[in-house]
Amino acid sequence: MTALSAKYEGNYVIALLEGRGVAREVGMAALDKDTGKVMLVQLCVEDDERAGTVIAVSNKCVHILSSLSAKSIYPLVNLRYYALSATCALFKHAEAKMNTRFATGSLRIRYVPVEGTMMIDPDTARNLELVENMTYRKSAHSLFGVLNHTYTAMASRLLRVNLLSPITVQTSIDARLDVVEGIFCIRLIKGWSTYLSEFIRTEDRYTEVRDALKAFNKMDFDKLIVSLASQEVRVANTAKVASSRILQMLNLRNVVKNLPLLQKALAGSQSQLLRIIHDLISDERLTKIESLVTANLNEDGAPAKGGIGAVNARVYAVKAHRNRLLDVARETYKENVGDIFQLNRTLSEEHELPFVLVYQETGFVYTLKKTDLEGELPPGFTNVSVKKGKWVFTSMDLQKMNARMKDALDETLMLSDAA
Repeated sequence: MTALSAKYEGNYVIALLEGRGVAREVGMAALDKDTGKVMLVQLCVEDDERAGTVIAVSNKCVHILSSLSAKSIYPLVNLRYYALSATCALFKHAEAKMNTRFATGSLRIRYVPVEGTMMIDPDTARNLELVENMTYRKSAHSLFGVLNHTYTAMASRLLRVNLLSPITVQTSIDARLDVVEGIFCIRLIKGWSTYLSEFIRTEDRYTEVRDALKAFNKMDFDKLIVSLASQEVRVANTAKVASSRILQMLNLRNVVKNLPLLQKALAGSQSQLLRIIHDLISDERLTKIESLVTANLNEDGAPAKGGIGAVNARVYAVKAHRNRLLDVARETYKENVGDIFQLNRTLSEEHELPFVLVYQETGFVYTLKKTDLEGELPPGFTNVSVKKGKWVFTSMDLQKMNARMKDALDETLMLSDAA
């Protein structure tokens, strides 16, 4: 289990539409803003206490909904008027209030029937501690915490959903059991030489799949896909937006680069579910995407966690000689960063103190361990504070250099985005 897969509460926008007939039907549509998953449901209710904001929708919204879905869902919900109307209102809200428009065929829209799953009410889930400890919310001592040894955020979300709404369809349960049967049965029937070789081979595959998934433990495919598929209604050409787009391309490059490892691990699987997954990640379009991305991005441009390393990964993401102006902007940025480090060395020698530069969102700052200084800081330093046993401060010269570096950085990011 990784920090990324530990817990995901969801970031939803929900639209409700209540029918005014005798049956009192309610249509609901929920959009997860992070993963792009859209779920529709239509229920018959008896409670008269309801509240919500009404948004008028037109008939053409149904056709828009059909175009946004990656798979056709219209035959499943063509009689679910309230669910469809709520979904159309949801996308109208996303465009008008969230400044977000999704690409055609990019969303996972599905109708969620009440049948086929066991509904667990919130009080029961809380009392049984299915996904959360009753005493300490951040504690991993719950059923979800015990079972969650997933390597990706996507698997963690799926596990959480299955705990709160377990499936009851026998064929679906059997398909999942077929995947794990060999992995666990080997520990129970090692004395059965007839089946030993089969299960050993299956356990090797389990180990290979697990090792292949480790390459994705810092990636969230759902969030990456929805960020690539959505666009702003009112486009803002800023360095911040350009930086986000470059990071998306770097993450996409890492995904398509590591998928062949998982594809190889799943090759020859006997389980139908694993064969389906193998076929999906063997799609030739992924190879084309990898070719396009690697043709324009540097191989060693892996996104870093933070600090100046993360900035440099974006600055040098695009290969050289793609844009002459970009090459010049990079050189200017490099010189500005070099001047800042030279200033740090000069001041360290002048005051005989081991100053260390730390990059923050506003630029570089000086840091110095409190144990390395007796008394007060030398004169000339400003914005002095103490954080985690270190002095943090800056100077007028450093602020001027940060401003020049920031200008070169912004230009570099915007040129990289346009390359």
